[in-house]
Amino acid sequence: MTMDTLKKIEKGELEDIISRLREKEDENHFLLTYLLALKWEDYKLYRFKETFIANIKGLVTSLSYTPVITEEMKKIIEEIPSRMIIIPGPENTKMLRQMAYDEIREENLMAYEKKEEATEYPSYILNTLNEYTALQELYDEIEEYRSYYSQADMVKKFRFRDSRHIASAIKEDGKAVSSLFINDGLIVSVGTIPGYRNRGLATRNVSSAIYHYFTKNIDEYTVYLFYNNEKARKMYLKIGFHDVCPFIIIKRRTHEIRKIH
Repeated sequence: MTMDTLKKIEKGELEDIISRLREKEDENHFLLTYLLALKWEDYKLYRFKETFIANIKGLVTSLSYTPVITEEMKKIIEEIPSRMIIIPGPENTKMLRQMAYDEIREENLMAYEKKEEATEYPSYILNTLNEYTALQELYDEIEEYRSYYSQADMVKKFRFRDSRHIASAIKEDGKAVSSLFINDGLIVSVGTIPGYRNRGLATRNVSSAIYHYFTKNIDEYTVYLFYNNEKARKMYLKIGFHDVCPFIIIKRRTHEIRKIH
């Protein structure tokens, strides 16, 4: 099979594609977030039949909602130069588990839409690279805190952060004990270290980070996160999140890939 089956979208087609994706906005929330938030120069958009594929700086590939991925599409996914692929729909799990990836898991996407009133909780927004690096090291051994970004990736994002990249922590006993990172509207790496759990610290921190994010980005109305356990779901529902759709997340650390022209 050749890559001729994968069509690169030109900038002039973007407005029409966004309109089409909005016809199924609940399923395409995540992809729409990227297309609306990023500059055209920051990603490449492809189309395969009725599926749209966004390749963001070679790191993340997000697909529009696709109930069934064909064997041909599977080959295209293997070719796309990315380290992480986010695919809506749990029905693709069986086929995708046959592919050679380091990690694969099912998760659900949740969204929080800005309310007219918000309450700021006490948390600390990290301001220096040294603070953030120390925080990453503190959490490095905590399994549930690890994200699909490497520590080097996260530190790099923090180094070049702006109002859309926020690290937030709750401090007790002179150290950060609960933390998270908001990356372009996506909340990642939510975690609380052992000994400080079951106190509502993560709930406070998520709420505070959301407040801070919307304060700094007044034109933003939604933040997102993925979850894969019922306890987390209940916490986020309490804060005001709602379920959007199921996703399959695949990550490959080492994979020979071919550049798409």
